[in-house]
Formats: sequence, C-alpha cells, structure tokens
Amino acid sequence: MNDSNQNHLQERPLGLLLPILLGLYLLVTSSVEPFPELGVFNGKRVTQIAMLLVFYLLLVASRPLKDALSRQLKMIPPWQVLSLILVGLLATASTLRHPHPEYGLAEIGLIILLILAVFVVSAARSLQPAKFDAYVMFMLIGLGLITFVQELMGLLANSVHGNEYSFEQMLIRFSHPRLYNQLQTWMIPMLAALPFIFGSSNKMKAATILLLSFQWFILLTSGGRGSFLSLAVALTIVGIVGRKRLKQWLPLHLAGFLAGCLLFSSVGLWQKQDTPMQSVYLEKSIGRPVFHSTGRTGLWQLALEEIKEHPWLGVGTSRYSCASPPNFAAHPHNLALQLAAEWGIPAAVLILIIFVFATIAAFRQLLEGRNCATNSDVVRDLLLASVLAAVLHANLSGLFIMPASQVMAVLISGWALSTFQKDSVPSSGSRVQSTTVAWMAIGIAVALSTFTRNEIGLLTLRIPPSENLTSEPPRFWQFGRICDYSFDNTD
Repeated sequence: MNDSNQNHLQERPLGLLLPILLGLYLLVTSSVEPFPELGVFNGKRVTQIAMLLVFYLLLVASRPLKDALSRQLKMIPPWQVLSLILVGLLATASTLRHPHPEYGLAEIGLIILLILAVFVVSAARSLQPAKFDAYVMFMLIGLGLITFVQELMGLLANSVHGNEYSFEQMLIRFSHPRLYNQLQTWMIPMLAALPFIFGSSNKMKAATILLLSFQWFILLTSGGRGSFLSLAVALTIVGIVGRKRLKQWLPLHLAGFLAGCLLFSSVGLWQKQDTPMQSVYLEKSIGRPVFHSTGRTGLWQLALEEIKEHPWLGVGTSRYSCASPPNFAAHPHNLALQLAAEWGIPAAVLILIIFVFATIAAFRQLLEGRNCATNSDVVRDLLLASVLAAVLHANLSGLFIMPASQVMAVLISGWALSTFQKDSVPSSGSRVQSTTVAWMAIGIAVALSTFTRNEIGLLTLRIPPSENLTSEPPRFWQFGRICDYSFDNTD
C-alpha cells in the first residue's frame, strides 16, 4: 500500500466525526439546556449554528471526505442543481423586497447549510458504511433512553408530590412537547433497524421492542397525533411496496407499539390509584380528537390567501402572517403552503418536482429489489419510512423549522441518500468543486454565527414588550414573528 492510500485511510475516521457531532448535538440539547439564560429553543438555535460551523471545518480538514463529497455532487442531475439555484434566487429576491431582510436571509443561509450537510453526511457514510450505521444507531438509542429516563424521573417526582404526570409536565428539555414528537417521527422507524445492524439475536430483538415501547409510551402520553398518523401512513406504504421484507420489521414495530400501549395503560392505572386527577392524563393524550385540526385550517386558509395575493414571489422568507395579530403562528404548519406563500408558486413547484423525482427513484429501487430481503435492504426500507413520515408530518407541523428536527433531518436524510445510491456512483469527482462548496458553506456559517451572536443580545429590544423570549410562536427564534420585531431602536 502506498503512502497516499495510507494517508487516506488514516483520515477516514475524521469523516465519522460528522455523524457523531450531529448525534452529540441531539443528545446534549435533549438532556440539558446549553444556554439556560436564552431559553430552551433559542439555546438550541445558537448551539446548532455553532455546530454547523464545526461540521464544515471538519469537512475542509478531510481530503477523503472532500473526494467522497465530489462524487456525491457529481451524481446530482444538472437540471436539479439549476432548479435549486433558481429557487434560491427566487427566495432571495422575495426577501430583499422588504426592509430589514436580514432574518429572511439568515433563514435562507441556514437552509443552504442544511441541504449541503445532507450530501456531506451521505459522503461520510460512503467511506465507512458499517461504522457509520453503528455510530448513528448508538446515538439514536442514547437519545431515546435519555429522554425516557427523564420522563420516568418526572413521573416519579410528580407522584411523590401528589401531582399527576401528564402532557403539561412532559419533556422539559423541549420548548413544547410536540417538538420531541418531531424527533420521534424520524427516530421510531429506525429503532426497528437494530437487529439488522447489530445482529438479529433474541436479546437484540427484545431490546429493540423495549426501546420502541419507551418511544410509543412517550408519543401516546404526549398525544402526538401528527407523528402517529404520519408514521402509520409511511410504514404502511413502505410495507406494501417492500412486502417481501415486511415480515422482518413489522413484528418488531407491532410488539413495540403494543408494549408501549401496555406501559401507557399501566401508568394511567397507577395514577388512578395515586391521584384523583387521572382524567387529565387521558384527556391530553389519547383523549385528543384524532382528526381535529387544532386551528390549522385557519393557518392554511391564511397561507392560501397570501399565495393568491403574491403568487410569483410570495410574501418573503419568514414573513408569513405579518398582517395578523402578534400571537398568530409564524408558519402555517404545512411545508408546501409555507414554500408557496413565502417564496411563490414557481419556487414551490420546482421543489415539488425535485421531490417527486426523488420519491419515484426511491420507490423504483424498492420495487426492483422487492424479492431481496438482506439486512441492508430492510434498513433502507426503514430509512425511507422515516423520511416519508417526516415529509408527511411536515405538512401538519413545523418539523423542518425547529433546530433539533433540522439536525435529525440532516442525519437521517444523508443516511438514506447513501443507501439508495446504486453501484454506478462516479469513481471520481473534482475536489475543486467540493472544496469550493465547503469554503462557501464555512463563509455562510461564519456570517450566520456572527449574525446570531449579535442578534441574541438584541432580542429583548427587538421583541414587543408584551412578549418574552420563551413565548410562542417559534421560527428562527422562540418568538419568531420578525415583522413584529423593533429595528428602529437597535440599528
């Protein structure tokens, strides 16, 4: 082996630091508050942007990773690249029409970093697939266990003090329990992949069912209807298309779900004996009406009105509902409507076309390999179910807006992209291209870091006196309605 190959092998572990970095972000921000003085949501945003800067610095430092990224970029059809560039130009033009466009530009910059990071993660996995899969699964297991232990401690603490454990007391490391439900939409399908990555022993299957039961317990207790419906639809679709492999992962998911229901029922019965207020536990969980929109129809109607009034360029990035009262949502809880309302119909249509082509390609691979049932095929099915569930959930929530869910999107989407690539991956690509992309990303990350550092100190002046740093509705910050910010006394 020559010196060049030895150097490349020595540098390959650097690529594995990327999924570890993303996983650590999720673990740390889900178990502690990085910046308590900023609040849960804002602390996660600041940490996310700092983490992305480190992420791209690691990319620049690794030659094998840049070579792998070059191969990834070479696989993107030119029409998709041009479409994404056009979308970026339309979004920027829409944003620059308004005074004080800096928050809109910051969100566009963040989106660019996240999209590029998906390809970087896919490149990292292509270097050492087995280790990558194992490391990411360890991170998901850790995230699930840490969260469940915290909830168990909360349950016991409430019991000691004679209080009922329910939705209002849950998931204190998230600004709203629904934000952890968004992580669960990504995570639950993948927990069933444990036996197909670490070996399908009976002990591993039992551990998988146990881990799934913990997550279903949390999902049931928090009443995460969007996650539940999205997971049910996505797993059903993938199961039908890849029915040859359905019998391998479906028993794990069914057993985990039933065990989670049993745990949920047991906690309800225990609290019934312990406190007289057990009805709240049920009312805020399975008692929530499944098909009630919880105000979403009003949000969607407003988005449709904005699309009708501004069909070509939209109202501008982060400027949804600017004509509404200050307590109105900062996004329509529907990704498709948000894109069309803020960036215009042409940009939304271009994104939709790219998504449709990617989805068709993914399902075509599933159909072509429907008679195969290897472990890697099962993992690929579960990854597709995870991404599909997230896309469905994003049209019922702000799944692609919240910091932790954005990071999970990069991790799972990059992993999925790598598994769906065929053997015809280009053997080489221009390192100049990947190096240019990496340094461009670093420039955006530095600008975004500088922006957030400056703005976080001005938030108390920007936000209306009647609001506070921890109020709804979230977007870039916890109070995310930028059209209600005051810029006159802070310029």
